[in-house]
Amino acid sequence: MLENLASAVVVGLSFGNLWICALLVFSLQAGGRSLALGYILGRASAVIALSTAASLVGSNLAVPNSSLNLMSGVFLLAFAAYLALTRIFDWIPPWRRRGTGKVSACGDCTLCAEDAGMEYRDYRRACRACNPSGLCEAEEPEVEPLTRNVRRLKGRRVENNQAVGLGAGLWIGAARGAVMCGKLAVLLPMLLKSRPLEGALIGTAFAASSSVYPLLGFALGNIALKLLEYKKLIFSLGCGFMAVLGFHYLWKGVFG
Repeated sequence: MLENLASAVVVGLSFGNLWICALLVFSLQAGGRSLALGYILGRASAVIALSTAASLVGSNLAVPNSSLNLMSGVFLLAFAAYLALTRIFDWIPPWRRRGTGKVSACGDCTLCAEDAGMEYRDYRRACRACNPSGLCEAEEPEVEPLTRNVRRLKGRRVENNQAVGLGAGLWIGAARGAVMCGKLAVLLPMLLKSRPLEGALIGTAFAASSSVYPLLGFALGNIALKLLEYKKLIFSLGCGFMAVLGFHYLWKGVFG
């Protein structure tokens, strides 16, 4: 059980690295805290519900634990390799390539900083840490509703107004959690061999760890922004821990 929780925390931190983005920090600081908090709570609720449901399904399946351990090892190693290639070595998968190349939407933070009344001007270099796929991190589907006001300030085309308030955040977070948590497939084998309560705990660990960065964002905005300078190091550590856990599950599947 402990290795399942550790895997959920490591995978959650890796997914949560999406939040290490300057525009997201600006968005959280610039008046959208209740929306962002609602989003985090709604998303966590959806993740925990999906994890519990997967455990309930697994309790009715007759799949040997050795097979599920092997699947867990393969999934964790594959995901660690994918993260390393895309986030450390800047490989762009074919399905994420865009004809326009890189987007420098985060290039100059001055406008956002002045509008929010914050002193982030020293972090212009960090603000350029956009997704090499060409889509700014702040425009990723999972978090796009939270960043509309700041992106509009920076002259980006934004089709819809930003939602407002805790209730709207809960609704958006639950919807995004239900749709986007195909990401939980990495943890699916261990959820299938868990009891429902254990599944709920795994989902809670994943939801909590993947929310560390946004929570830092609106608790310690300018400090959280400094994490941008260590983005690749953070990903490297996450990939390393994930690979260790992957080999652990492979060992259990073969010799356990």
